[in-house]
Amino acid sequence: MKNRLTIAIIGAGGDGVVVLGSLLQRLAASQGYFSQMPRYYGPQIRGGASGVKLSLDTTRASVPADTADIMVCFNWEKYVELERELPLGRDSVLFYDSAPPEDGIVLPANSFQVAFSEIGKELTGKTAAKNMVALGLLERILALPESLSKGAGIEDEASALLERNGPALNAGRRLLPESPFSELRLSPPQDPSPKVVLDGNSAVAQGAIRAGCRAFFGYPITPASEIMEEMQERLSQGNGVFLQAEDEIAAIGMALGLP
Repeated sequence: MKNRLTIAIIGAGGDGVVVLGSLLQRLAASQGYFSQMPRYYGPQIRGGASGVKLSLDTTRASVPADTADIMVCFNWEKYVELERELPLGRDSVLFYDSAPPEDGIVLPANSFQVAFSEIGKELTGKTAAKNMVALGLLERILALPESLSKGAGIEDEASALLERNGPALNAGRRLLPESPFSELRLSPPQDPSPKVVLDGNSAVAQGAIRAGCRAFFGYPITPASEIMEEMQERLSQGNGVFLQAEDEIAAIGMALGLP
């Protein structure tokens, strides 16, 4: 069993990579595990690369290792874009959706092709459910209790998402039964009390409100959209003024007070 694991997830914008990483992080945190999860993005207007690197630790909030212990790859073209940030190691355990290109990518010895998209579409009618299939598989590998997927310890929105995708989650848990992956199971956390999960964008928004910010002008664009969404929620409750502009330049002009 492991005291610390690094999990990398890579795909295209729309593959649910960040959702998968965030749900796994919150499920682990509800059991007492510490974590850090940097995110990596390419240009998202045309469905660019999207990746996360999640560190889970039994004792402290450690940074992710350079190479992943476990990697899930939904899209090889996008993997190439993020290969420097999320490199495979010789000892990495890799799960991939479709066959990699014949040239340029060396798979580690422990590589498994899993039809995440096909299974998700068969069970839900949408290939987008591939991330829920992968979540079910990772839950089993890490030995996280399945009851967590019923919403224990996580917010209502995430709980509802997990409930809607129950068939895909269960299918993921049943994948690769011949491979128990016991060497990748997480040891019990030193302190089992639930941990708070706070991302940098939420910290920026909450810090701004606490510092007295009462007006926000913005435009949604990755990776800053979450700041705008949280500011909208907080300021729209009668606490200030929120306005979404037509583009980034207009938002800057409003913030500066230009006519």
